[in-house]
Amino acid sequence: MTFDHANGYLSPETAMDAEEFFQYQRDLERGWWRWPENPTCVVKEGEPNDFGRGRTVYVFDEESFDRFHFNERVRDADGGTTIAHRAARAYFEAHPERKPWHNAKPEEVWVMSSGQHEFVAMVMADGRFQFADGSFMHVTEEFVDGRRIFTPEDAS
Repeated sequence: MTFDHANGYLSPETAMDAEEFFQYQRDLERGWWRWPENPTCVVKEGEPNDFGRGRTVYVFDEESFDRFHFNERVRDADGGTTIAHRAARAYFEAHPERKPWHNAKPEEVWVMSSGQHEFVAMVMADGRFQFADGSFMHVTEEFVDGRRIFTPEDAS
């Protein structure tokens, strides 16, 4: 058997490692995220919706064979206390939604909003925004909104 680039037999001590390894590989192929707190719950992100409710996920409980559908911005009737709901929350916390400015490229200029104020900033080579006052913030900081207003290609 070949396991993680090694050939031969598995000892009883390494058999569990092999099971976990193959389960991890299978989960990756299926696009599943296994909840560390309760590994029988797997989560798969659904198709985005256009109803303003955020991302959707499906939670499957491998022990009970129950399947649940959750929306990022909608709470379920029990107030979020079921195992499946907690698994969905854990998924959303572990996989924050990427914002357009998270992929900002050097020399682009963006207008960023904190919710109360807007700031014009240029993206530096190290992945930070530099503001007009000379201050810096990383592009993954918690901005409420942002829009690109200039790219280096615009100058040509």
